[in-house]
Amino acid sequence: MYSFSDLIENLPSVRQSRMVASGFGLWMAWSGQLTRALGQTLEDHGGMQMAATSTQALWFFSTREVFKALARLQSWARLNPLPVSFQVLPASLLVGWSNERSMSVSAELSKQEALAPTSFSILVHPRCKDAAMAVAGLELKPVTILPGMAAAEWRGLESDPSYSYESSLAWYFVAKPLGNPGDRDYTQGWRQFFGRAEVVLRRMGLKFIFNESSLILPLENLRLLRGWTREMLNQVRAVKGQPDGHYWPCVMLAAPKEGLNFNEELPKKLSIEWNRLTPDYPHMSYRTAFLLGDEFTVNAVSYFDERQGLENWCYVSLSQAGEGEGGGGSLQVDLPRRILAGAEKECFYCGLKSHQPAQCPSRNIPMGRPDIWEKLAMLNLEDFTELSREVDEVLQKNPAGGVAELLEAKNRSGLLVQAIYENTLPFQLRMLRMVWRSRSKDWAGAFEGLGPEEGEYIWAALDALRSGNQANTESLLGNAILRYPRSYQPRSLQALLNLENEDYQQAAFFFQEAERLSYTPVQRAAFCMMQGRLWEYLFNFDKAIALYKQAEQHAKGWSDTLYRQCVCFVKMGFTEHAIGQLQGLIENDPHMFNRILVDPELERGRFSILASLWDLWREAQAEAQVAAKTAEELSARLDQWFAPDHPYMEAARTRVDRLLGLTRVTNYVAFQRLISGTRSFAKDLQETLDSEVRVVVKRVDVLLERLVEVQREASWFPFPKLLRDFNRDFNYCAEKLNWMKLQHLQVADNFRKAQGYLTEVEDRLHVLQGRLVTLRVIRDATFFVLLLGRNFIWMELVGLGLALILMPVIVYGTEHFMSGWVVDMLLRQKWQLQKGLIVILSIAAMAFAALKTAVVFERKKEQLFSEEYAKEVKFQRSKPGRLSRGAASRRGKGRSAGGKAGKTGKSRAK
Repeated sequence: MYSFSDLIENLPSVRQSRMVASGFGLWMAWSGQLTRALGQTLEDHGGMQMAATSTQALWFFSTREVFKALARLQSWARLNPLPVSFQVLPASLLVGWSNERSMSVSAELSKQEALAPTSFSILVHPRCKDAAMAVAGLELKPVTILPGMAAAEWRGLESDPSYSYESSLAWYFVAKPLGNPGDRDYTQGWRQFFGRAEVVLRRMGLKFIFNESSLILPLENLRLLRGWTREMLNQVRAVKGQPDGHYWPCVMLAAPKEGLNFNEELPKKLSIEWNRLTPDYPHMSYRTAFLLGDEFTVNAVSYFDERQGLENWCYVSLSQAGEGEGGGGSLQVDLPRRILAGAEKECFYCGLKSHQPAQCPSRNIPMGRPDIWEKLAMLNLEDFTELSREVDEVLQKNPAGGVAELLEAKNRSGLLVQAIYENTLPFQLRMLRMVWRSRSKDWAGAFEGLGPEEGEYIWAALDALRSGNQANTESLLGNAILRYPRSYQPRSLQALLNLENEDYQQAAFFFQEAERLSYTPVQRAAFCMMQGRLWEYLFNFDKAIALYKQAEQHAKGWSDTLYRQCVCFVKMGFTEHAIGQLQGLIENDPHMFNRILVDPELERGRFSILASLWDLWREAQAEAQVAAKTAEELSARLDQWFAPDHPYMEAARTRVDRLLGLTRVTNYVAFQRLISGTRSFAKDLQETLDSEVRVVVKRVDVLLERLVEVQREASWFPFPKLLRDFNRDFNYCAEKLNWMKLQHLQVADNFRKAQGYLTEVEDRLHVLQGRLVTLRVIRDATFFVLLLGRNFIWMELVGLGLALILMPVIVYGTEHFMSGWVVDMLLRQKWQLQKGLIVILSIAAMAFAALKTAVVFERKKEQLFSEEYAKEVKFQRSKPGRLSRGAASRRGKGRSAGGKAGKTGKSRAK
């Protein structure tokens, strides 16, 4: 048994339908091997195979061509028996937002089952009977319902073999060149295009009409349409790929032949806006495009009308399967269809066609929103299409106020709409308010620190125009012009008022007056831009480009001046001329990438632009993937080199976390920031490491000098065995400093250890130097006592000598020159006098010794220590890289005090 539900399960899934079209489903089952000609016949009559297994298939036909195809197969089966059965039943085609296709049938029909066919048979559902009877030569006959079929009055189809049942699918293909017919390049480019197309026309045997404005040819069947479309796309791609290919843009269209005649007036009878067609890609209805097969990609246009369904226009390009190995990719970013669709003329303020300028939602936006591009840069590219669907859902629920609601929303879908409106900021009323308040003469920072709203009438007039009160606006403007006859402000507002009233000549005049009365380059640039926008609005793109160039001279560095020139080229159809300039803008400002993606005014060349951006995207994505790995390595390197409490760590960790956050965003701006940020941080980190290593080396040298000083001072301590703790700290410092001198500090582990050791060595050195104060006191006191003792001994010896000499002299003199009681006393008490004299001389010796010691102490100390230090330095220089043993040792023999030897090793430079 064959089950219809097996085919239903194999159908593609469409989550949300963008289009639904009624038609005919064809359930085909067969036994044995199926001939290829059978499926080709169904395709030639407009059939689309939706699902298939080894023994059955499900097709969809949007027209009654299905009955002609079955009649032809029945005529052929009369001569060549085929074990194939067909059921024609009502069905609906479902088309999703990404042009995915599926089919829907009633639940009753989807539960059918059938036996393996033994002969050729065609059954028609009663709801399809009228369509079958409308085809000449067909007849429906009652049949017996077989087991497993749905309960209905099925009919058998019988065809008259005298009819041919040829397919009526046929098209007229029209190609029109872009540009000014009076231009020499136009004539030369169009003739070269026809020269290449003529070769294909002769080879395919097609008749055509060629003139100076169009090429018209009939395509009598689907195979010719598919072949000709493929040839044209390959021709255009080949010419674009040649540096001297003399490319000239053309628009192409395939329209059904019904109701049209093959003559030169045919392009005028087609209900299509030629200036909205995308150059170089054939346009046709969705109904036709879906028949071309998988080698073509169907691309939507912005002017989509849900009421037309499959009759909506689209354009086709070669898919990767059709292009082969040489085909390139393209970004897939859809914009909200409901916000882009509309029958009005393009709005001056925002470029959309859903409203007149007087009803533009941008009038309610008070000021510029530059932060929108920063927020958009943090969205993934694949989210843009999903956001477009969310916007369409909001506008479907609230068509009237949905845009205004989204312009104030804080969610992501609102961000997309805000970005669309931010693209045309230079032409909106809020730009006028910003220019009036700006006091800057240079474009850089022109709108930073805006001045107050000065002047009577003019601000009230601006608010009245924003609210749509034109009568009040005119009254206030009249008063403002009388009050300020030489002011540019009322003239600029008068220009916008005339524009909304469709008096374009007066609008251009007042824009020129506003520019003439302006007194800063910023003001002149803004009004040149608005003049250019007016001519762009009136489809006079040559004048618009000239004015945008003039604005570029006034405002150096304003990217919008060059961007609007590119937009004009795209609207003219010369997309290839704009692509190079757009890529240059993206190199200078990555935000331009996102601006291009969300700009609806680039719709005419959107497919070519997205294809050109694909290379930029792919290159940036590849570099960003490398940068992401580098960022992770930098994060790990940062943790290896620096402790969490290091002063550099806080700012560096913030930068690394920001870079790691960018790795999770698939956006061109994020890619560029990640690439440049990684390079910048890697350079900064390396410079910081080199600086930190130099600092560590310098600190080690300083600490070594301090340690040597401590050793020199402590070595004079007279009681070295009492310095166990002192020697322990000293030897620890010497050991760590020697280690740091010997190690290569460009290694992360060594650097981290050195940083830790430095802190501890500094702490211990501080303690050592604190203890050194006490040691100095004891040392100096000892030295003073020794020096005092030496001086006292020498003076005492002199005093004793004097005492030995003076006493006999005194006795002798007394005996010979004096008499009386004095002599008797001296002679009786001469030993007592000797003792007293010795005591007096000893006291005098002590006093003079103390005085002398106090006077010469500092000089003697410096002299003694300087001589010893000079000897030690000479010894150190004779053996570089070594620290003398013993932190506190005696001079001479047996100097070591038990201290551990310290070695500085050879310098790191070695």
